[in-house]
Amino acid sequence: MDHKHQVKPNGQPLDHQSLAAYKSQGLALTLSVYVLLEPTRLPSSTMNNANPALDQIISTTTFLKGRLPSSLKPILGIIGGSGLSALEALITSASSSATGTPVISQAPEARIEIDFKEIPGFPVSTVTGHAGKLIFGWIVLKNKSIPTVLMSGRAHFYEGYELKVATFPTRVLGAMGVKSLISKKKFSPPSLSSTPPIDLDITNAAGGLNPSYNVGDIMVMNDHVSIPSLSGVGNPLRGPLDAPESAGPGVGGPRFLALSDAYDLNLRVATWKAWQVVSSMIHEETHPECGTSSSKANLHEGIYAFVGGPRFVLSSIIEDDIYNGNGVSDYETRAEGRLLRLLGADVVGMSTVPEVIVARHVGMAVLGLSVVTNKVIVDKTPIGSDILNEHKSGVLKMAMEKTNHEEVIEAGKHAAVLMKSLVENLIEQAEIENKQYC
Repeated sequence: MDHKHQVKPNGQPLDHQSLAAYKSQGLALTLSVYVLLEPTRLPSSTMNNANPALDQIISTTTFLKGRLPSSLKPILGIIGGSGLSALEALITSASSSATGTPVISQAPEARIEIDFKEIPGFPVSTVTGHAGKLIFGWIVLKNKSIPTVLMSGRAHFYEGYELKVATFPTRVLGAMGVKSLISKKKFSPPSLSSTPPIDLDITNAAGGLNPSYNVGDIMVMNDHVSIPSLSGVGNPLRGPLDAPESAGPGVGGPRFLALSDAYDLNLRVATWKAWQVVSSMIHEETHPECGTSSSKANLHEGIYAFVGGPRFVLSSIIEDDIYNGNGVSDYETRAEGRLLRLLGADVVGMSTVPEVIVARHVGMAVLGLSVVTNKVIVDKTPIGSDILNEHKSGVLKMAMEKTNHEEVIEAGKHAAVLMKSLVENLIEQAEIENKQYC
């Protein structure tokens, strides 16, 4: 058993000292089984014995609202994937636009950052490239500001977190009242039992399975294949529901969730319209942030394959400052890549899908965006006897096909900047869509 990925009953990774202590009591195996069934729940004097998980959602939501000024009520949620720290630049104070012109009648306080470690019940990521903080503020548009919460970093299944724990932040975003970015109405602060429809923008880094996808491209997710869910052990809705449908929209949901429309069509259309704006600029400009032309980047729409990991490690290689030479410990095998491609997957990664399931469970409209950080090698492995007959040319070919880490880093840096522009223009397009059709 890999001790590195064992966890405590509270969902936190189990260090070697604690592991030794548990082993001395003969409890290590029992604890590993237990955390597959129970999410993180902190004790509280107000716990409802009938549903302590719901109490934790309410408690954490109350804590976060208490840290925010009354003027800041986020209506847009963004989950930033590995290395996509450029998205943080979208969140700012909305007291003025870039030109200094006021964009709202009452200037709010500056943006607020809260570390995951400070938030009751929040899992803390141990992966390089995941900042692990909530950033509250505004995204400044031409004529208004959108109050937004950005989740910079996430916890993963492969870190040892049970999926109910890893997706707990998504439930909290719903309970906080994150609302629709395509609605022209200004909503009043919702109660936990009457949260209106929500939009969530989820980003991730992924490996490209589709041969037409190149490193640095972005894919709009229109469907997914969840390998852990198909196996029966990797679904955040497995077991007793943390928040049943009776808890109300934004907090709870049904026992059996339909996912045939998991990814919102209107948001996907808005993304393609936003890409028209972004691509018209990037084909003519060079971004100073990455020093390379954007002319080769493309937008696709396709299917994301979710795997539990850490077999598919390709997350901490986006930026030079988070790349230490050991960020890629184990890529997928060629046979695994071919299998996922046969299932119809265009990219593969280790996140997002559990969050999408929970987001849809609480009534959110979801948009998923994947940055292609490497191309998955799916050609058959050279046969040993063939190598002898071909004077070892197969060995040379195999070596040449390995992922070029420098290329991945450079493309990832560029893609992070591109993703920022796309998300910014997407929000503008979503507002336009609302004016036309709502």
